[in-house]
Amino acid sequence: MKCAHRSTADALCGVSFVAILAALWTGVCASGVVPEGQLPSPYEVLHALIAEGPHLGALALVTVRRTLLAFLLGGLCGLGLGLGQGVCPVFRKTTGLAIEGLRPLPSVALIPLGILLYGMGDPLNIAVAAFACAWPCFISARDGVRGVNPLLIDTARTIGLGRVQTIRCVILPAAFPAIVTGLRIALGVAFAVEVSVELVIPKQGLGALASTAALAGESGLLYAAILATGLVGLLLNNLLRWATRRLLRPYGQQWSSGA
Repeated sequence: MKCAHRSTADALCGVSFVAILAALWTGVCASGVVPEGQLPSPYEVLHALIAEGPHLGALALVTVRRTLLAFLLGGLCGLGLGLGQGVCPVFRKTTGLAIEGLRPLPSVALIPLGILLYGMGDPLNIAVAAFACAWPCFISARDGVRGVNPLLIDTARTIGLGRVQTIRCVILPAAFPAIVTGLRIALGVAFAVEVSVELVIPKQGLGALASTAALAGESGLLYAAILATGLVGLLLNNLLRWATRRLLRPYGQQWSSGA
């Protein structure tokens, strides 16, 4: 019961804060402080959001589809590399220099190379976003495995578990909360980079709509696209947050409630 009351109170606080921001926004527009055309009123943005609703929905699906594909590809690669480095010292020493050299590389800097390799279609967007979101998964998996309590591993060896069984039954379950945290960060990174690529190459997606609207001087549509992008990002984050709460429930309240 307390959780329900707290959730309701949190929701009311969030709605109240949004209402205050909308009122301040309306006041700034009415005061004339900002030149007309640079900052549309909330009504104009809402009107554009409703008028372009079906079009925005279709573009949002394009952005979400690319984001999820990039998240899947980058997540698998990052987890594979991170787990490999975490459980195998030889693999860590062999690949460490190459991976640490690639990791600081800005993903957007790969766009020219992506255009050369893939053209300007979906593979470009997916590849660049996958590269960016692989690293949070890599770091969380590697550090999660290396941070497992050595006493757990020694106990597994004492009771006769082999290396594969120790990894499957001890190391991976112990590192799982850290891995899930990396996945949550990676999804946000994938979405942000995907929208960034769409801004640079305005072909399809919410970022492309925002870029096109800015170039055309349609401020209402621009802010509507930005608002839609924020709502889609919030939806993706909440869906993954709900999933991680369920996945981490066996690890106790401190994990499942804070996820």
